[in-house]
Amino acid sequence: MAESSGGLHYAFVHGVLGSSRLEILTRLSWPSSQKFLMSQGISEGMSCLEAGCGAGAITGHLRGLLGEGGFVTGFDMDAESIELARKKFAGIRGLDFKVLDLEADELAFNQSFDLVYCRLILEHLPDPEAAIQKLTRYLKPGGLFVAQTIDCEGQYCWPDNAAYQKSAGLLGQIIDVRGGHSDCGRWLPSIVRKQKFLRINVEVENLVYLEGEGKQFVPLTMEALGKGLLEEGLLEKDEFRELLNDLRRFCNEPDSVVSLPRFVHCAGRKPC
Repeated sequence: MAESSGGLHYAFVHGVLGSSRLEILTRLSWPSSQKFLMSQGISEGMSCLEAGCGAGAITGHLRGLLGEGGFVTGFDMDAESIELARKKFAGIRGLDFKVLDLEADELAFNQSFDLVYCRLILEHLPDPEAAIQKLTRYLKPGGLFVAQTIDCEGQYCWPDNAAYQKSAGLLGQIIDVRGGHSDCGRWLPSIVRKQKFLRINVEVENLVYLEGEGKQFVPLTMEALGKGLLEEGLLEKDEFRELLNDLRRFCNEPDSVVSLPRFVHCAGRKPC
């Protein structure tokens, strides 16, 4: 997931471990994200501002979509993630990375963009609407705004499993405890409408897995939440270890089925 602005708000670990997890999530979810972007009129040569780019898990894909003459400026509040992105994409034209905090910093870019994209960041912010307003300043008239966020209550498994249900609840709980909104996906379209965007489109998806990398992403997510859960007092160390072990056992059962949270895609055009 993209790194959130405001380090105190972000529920997941940063740095190498966090970036590795986001690479897996990108492999799982990029096909549907790409399909949605393409359906909104993405074309070669466009300029893009990506908020909360992390170590660039999505940035490279965006650059590929924009083709010859296109470029992406990505920013994130985590300096370690930005350094990883700069190393990963060193020498590749059309990419730029900046250390900026969407919530705390006054954004300053010397241009406006054809596309503003924020993926899995809004749910971590106390005021997603204010963040969208700030980003929209750098969107050209007629430009495209695209956001992806989550609805944590969209998670389910089969058969019913206490460890899975507890981990699903903790994901939403820590996002909310840290000032975010675990149900942001439900009201994202209404926020976008408030910005007077035109041609608003919404799609919802639920990624569900019986095997493979997607299934193992569930305990990996819980592992990435561990530090925050302990800091917030939502679990003790022994409770966390037991929960993680139980969750791994469930996800290793050949017939168990698990889902990720619902992903909500929303897009609109800035009035000319």
